[in-house]
This record gives sequence, C-alpha cells and structure tokens, in this order.
Amino acid sequence: MRNNELELKAHGKTEYKDARDWLTEPAKENLKLNSCYGNITSRSTEGYGGGSTVGNASSWCFKNNGRFAHSKTGFANATGGVRGSTSSSNKTGGRYYLSDYVAKFVYDDGTEVTTYFCFLNEKKRILPLTESD
Repeated sequence: MRNNELELKAHGKTEYKDARDWLTEPAKENLKLNSCYGNITSRSTEGYGGGSTVGNASSWCFKNNGRFAHSKTGFANATGGVRGSTSSSNKTGGRYYLSDYVAKFVYDDGTEVTTYFCFLNEKKRILPLTESD
C-alpha cells in the first residue's frame, strides 16, 4: 500500500505497480482449483561478530474436490556461534470456497478465514477460467 492505493509486484520483478495497471478477474461461483502455490521470503543481516538470516516458507495446495492443504514454516539461522531454528503452523487444511472476489477457508479444526481473492493478469488479457482448473 502506498497513499492508500494497492500496489502489486509480478513474480521475479523488483518494482511494484499500481493495481490499476493490472486486470483483475473474480472467481466464478464455486470455482475449484487443482494446483499448488508457494512463497519463500527471507532477510539477511551482517554485523560485527556474525550475521543472521530469517524468513518463512508457505505453500497452498488446492484440489478440485474443494479441499486445500496449507503449510507454513518460519526459519532463523545465525553465524558467530549461534544455532538456527524452525517453527511450523499446526493448521494443515480443510475446505475452500471461491466466489467473486472472496476466498473462504474452513480449516478442519473449525477455524474460518475469509480474505480477498482474484486472478491477476498484468498484460490485461482475459484469462480463461474453467471449472476444472
């Protein structure tokens, strides 16, 4: 966000662009996906006596039967006589529902998370959406 405007960055790019430069497309009601998506972020610092790296890795896998699996792991590693560590989330999956610009995740433990959802296309071409994607 900059000046209350949403900005987006394409995978592999370093610069953010105003969201209006992208074409967004809502999900068809009850759309089901069959794919996995992941993200890894990290940050390293170097200082007197050693350095450190911290980050997290997250993956989402969607099945066309309406189920999803979600994993998230944080990690830290340091030099100069300090050891590394990891931590993982205990929420692993459940059912998902996509409609319009909304995604609802209902984890197997009953936790519900609702968030924004859309397909992005920086080239402003309509992407084909099928019920089997």
